[in-house]
Amino acid sequence: MLHASDENAASCFLLDVLDQLDSCGGSKPWASASISHLRALAPIWRTSTPTSHANIHWAAFLMAEALRTTIHRKPFLFTLGDQLLLAGPEPPSADTLLASLEVRSGKSAIAILSQSMYPYIFHITCLARRLWDTLTGDHARLIPVTEVAVIQFLGSLTVMHAILSRLLEHVDAALSPPITQLSSQLEDLDGPVRRGGWGIGVGFAVLVLRLHHELEYRALSTEGSAHTQERFNLLRVQTRQMAATGAREFARAIRYLPPIHYAEISWTILRDYAQFELDEAESAPVVSRDRVRDLETIAAEMASVGFSVDLVSAPQDVALLNRLDNYLWSAVQVPALLDPILGNMFPALDQGWLDTASNGGLLRGGSLGF
Repeated sequence: MLHASDENAASCFLLDVLDQLDSCGGSKPWASASISHLRALAPIWRTSTPTSHANIHWAAFLMAEALRTTIHRKPFLFTLGDQLLLAGPEPPSADTLLASLEVRSGKSAIAILSQSMYPYIFHITCLARRLWDTLTGDHARLIPVTEVAVIQFLGSLTVMHAILSRLLEHVDAALSPPITQLSSQLEDLDGPVRRGGWGIGVGFAVLVLRLHHELEYRALSTEGSAHTQERFNLLRVQTRQMAATGAREFARAIRYLPPIHYAEISWTILRDYAQFELDEAESAPVVSRDRVRDLETIAAEMASVGFSVDLVSAPQDVALLNRLDNYLWSAVQVPALLDPILGNMFPALDQGWLDTASNGGLLRGGSLGF
């Protein structure tokens, strides 16, 4: 394990994956060892691959590691230098990327996605590191939160969401090509495009929800004048609104996945977004069809992932699933409870969840098998 080699790096990575299933502590010894091996091996690998070449696979791997770190609020293990060495050179700024996407060109959706994916992933990874360094990290929590840090991060997230929106438009276009295109071409592109849509959507969603949680945590200890508290509460409101946007993009990203899929998705982020969306839905004066659809999507993914989760030792998660089950069951009943004349004014909600609920719901003999 001490000798830097491809085999030892892979072994340490797999041990870290297994360790994450059982460990809740802040230490990641196997991940640290894996990154240490990669840091030693990268210069050797680069002798055969020029450093000017961007490696989308390494970029995606590092983003996934950054998002796992962000979800569980654990220290970052790789530096910007490691990122540049493994994934390739620093791309143009996010503002430049957004400007390029706003310009109409004759390029195909696939070509635009191919050119834009690496810069987007690179900037999401850097934002995750910045979030740890300035707001959520152990050292950052030793000092009061600054308005500048929050405002700047919100500004960066706004730019990234604008980029995400345009990229997802191209994902949709790539998944709905002209009927004249050969079916073999569609099959070859469908999987990578769907994985790309999933990855970029989750990247934004994880960062914005983590920021929202951090500001809610900091609100318990924030001190200052009435004006300071008022400004901080305004930032909390803005962040919560952006988290609502993140929830929509998160559900949209899940819907890009095929019905039968494997996606490295954390139960934690599913649970946290289900909690957030439920709180928003239950406090809303009217039932939102779009929110119900998003909750259906998240609930279905929780049902799929939940088979590998020990819910017996997590009563709070079971309580959340019960709330989710009850809300969605009542939401699909709304049109039936209305006066027939008024009922015509409300389009029927999707019946996918109703089918599950009619068989006992998510918990009562439904998808999780309870």
